[in-house]
Amino acid sequence: MTAPRPGWLLVALSTTAALAACDKSVDSAEFEGNVKQRLAAIGFPDATATCPKKIAAKVGAEFTCDVGIEGKTYALNLTITKVDGKRVDMDSKWKDGDAIVAERLEAGVANQLTQDFGAPVTIDCGEPLRFLDADRKVACTLTAGAAKTSLKIAFDDKLTPTGWEIDPVLVSKAKLETILAPDVSAKSGAQVTVTCGAEPLFARPADGVTTCDATDGKATLKLKVTLDASGTPTAWDTVL
Repeated sequence: MTAPRPGWLLVALSTTAALAACDKSVDSAEFEGNVKQRLAAIGFPDATATCPKKIAAKVGAEFTCDVGIEGKTYALNLTITKVDGKRVDMDSKWKDGDAIVAERLEAGVANQLTQDFGAPVTIDCGEPLRFLDADRKVACTLTAGAAKTSLKIAFDDKLTPTGWEIDPVLVSKAKLETILAPDVSAKSGAQVTVTCGAEPLFARPADGVTTCDATDGKATLKLKVTLDASGTPTAWDTVL
């Protein structure tokens, strides 16, 4: 597991509203506007918010708004925490739990993994908002060339990413070749070039065995390479 960099942002929408002009209720129209402004600030300029009318401005009052983002609807639960003159303070929580802005998370993780692997990867976390599961993880799909793997990203109680797991792990063609070439050359008694396929990254096979070619410019040998759980070669042999 690699520890990602913090700061890929996460959604919390504590906000305020005014009282309606004619009674002691929340000005729903103004509040809906506030929610849309907050969502626009985190990357959802076309988001919508629909809240109940005539919500009594009393501390402890609770209500739910429907938030529309990119064709998906999410429930935002709100609780009035303070009424001060014409100002109403509220805390909010998504009904389905702690939420992540998928686009920001995807960009941050893809950028770091691209640097780590030395080859481009893309991340797809699905819906525009992703909610942490019971283990405080979000499941995404990682694509590297023709390879697709599962990526699970973990978060702490402050919604800071703490690490991730890739299953199956990705193997770097360049790193594998760099590790194998000196050992194969030493054991064969000739300077060889090792080539492990065409893709810069590939998913570790389920049985942990992959093949590479070793050539000295005259002849080519097929190598059977055993990889450990991290994708590091632990043994190799020639294939007749």
